Amino acid sequence: MTRLRCFFLQPTERVRVKLRRYTSKAGPCPLVPGKYSYHDVSTPFGEEDVIRDSHGYISNGLLSAPPHDDPRWPTQCACGYEFREDDNWQRDTHLIYRRADTGEEMTLYDAPTGAMWYAPWLDDFYTPQDAHNLMVKTPGGDWCVDSQSSNCTIPEDHHQDKHHCWVRTGAPPDVTAGKDGPTCSAGAGSIQAGSYHGFLRNGYLEEA
Repeated sequence: MTRLRCFFLQPTERVRVKLRRYTSKAGPCPLVPGKYSYHDVSTPFGEEDVIRDSHGYISNGLLSAPPHDDPRWPTQCACGYEFREDDNWQRDTHLIYRRADTGEEMTLYDAPTGAMWYAPWLDDFYTPQDAHNLMVKTPGGDWCVDSQSSNCTIPEDHHQDKHHCWVRTGAPPDVTAGKDGPTCSAGAGSIQAGSYHGFLRNGYLEEA
């Protein structure tokens, strides 16, 4: 059985800024097959402070986007497609997190499998079981522990006010997601995230 140790990410007060070009008008990118494929590339553009609100963060705009003729903007997709002036231009920001165990910094997009973090922006959708909704990056994608499972047997309690499909015990990252508490009768606490099927037990992702 494969076991993967989880680690907890704590938000900093900085965002990482990237300059992004993308378009779907030119058809799919041959390097990214699939129904929703498009040309998309970003380049680093520094860091800046953030101002927080109750739902996450907003940038205070210390860094502004450069003009379109600035050489730091990406000019072509990895497949070779050259962006046109009427393709999309975006100044993109991503919150920087710090690993509680090692101090290493990363964004959620760069975080490896096993990362665990609070997502306060989901608190209006699902009732959190402690401070905020808890996310885990599994081998099959991101999973919200406080969300409703696809096979929930109490579907009318979508907000998870009266029960939780996965009952959390322990403090991050040493969390177990099971059925020990007010819950439904769906499954036995297992996770199905994309192609991944497993369990979260005592801070480990365990493949089923």
